[in-house]
Amino acid sequence: ASQEDDGSILLQVKVSIVGAKPAIWRLLDLDPALTLDKVHDVLQTAVGWRDTHLHSFTDTDPYKRLRAVNGQVPEPRRWVAEDLLDDFEEDLLESDYVLGQVLTAESGPLFYEYDFGDGWIHRLELTGSVPKPANAVPAHLVDGARRAPLEDSGGIGGYLDLLDALASPSAGSPRTCLMTSKKTCLSRTMFWVTSSRRRPVPCSMNTTSEMVGSTAWNSPEVSPSRSTPHGHAS
Repeated sequence: ASQEDDGSILLQVKVSIVGAKPAIWRLLDLDPALTLDKVHDVLQTAVGWRDTHLHSFTDTDPYKRLRAVNGQVPEPRRWVAEDLLDDFEEDLLESDYVLGQVLTAESGPLFYEYDFGDGWIHRLELTGSVPKPANAVPAHLVDGARRAPLEDSGGIGGYLDLLDALASPSAGSPRTCLMTSKKTCLSRTMFWVTSSRRRPVPCSMNTTSEMVGSTAWNSPEVSPSRSTPHGHAS
């Protein structure tokens, strides 16, 4: 059942980047009244992206083949930003829908794709709900593991290749850097978060991301805080 009208609860949502091993995940408490464009802002901040690429929401994994049901292949629903709305007439405007409408106990997971080139797929799974405290922020980062991959690192395959290279014996000391084609210097120590390094701290956000409260990681390399402005490059 739709939960967008229930102002007494927060949805507990586990966000995982599909294909990441070890898993990259975040646990969020989210207001079911958040529109999907605001959920996009929350995901960018919570995962650690820079919002420099296009995105969409779908009710199925966009890279999985759909199976026919009674001889018919079901048409997935896709929610997009207004500047993408004219690409396919079946697309829906993300700001017209709230999270409690599209992610319910009966709906199955919701999928969020960021960067149509690299194709980062995030699985949003409803794990439960909690009572909404007085003066609660619309989104709260509860827990998680591992920082986001680097932007433009080639999708999950390119990122895993990068981690393999950093973990190889030839990589040398933990501060040894691997130069990518974009001349980005990467440190092996950038990618890992351990539970002992987490502590509840205020999370500094800019623009619309100020609505996110956080249990942030006590490390400048993995903190959700950022100052990069939103962008819309493809």
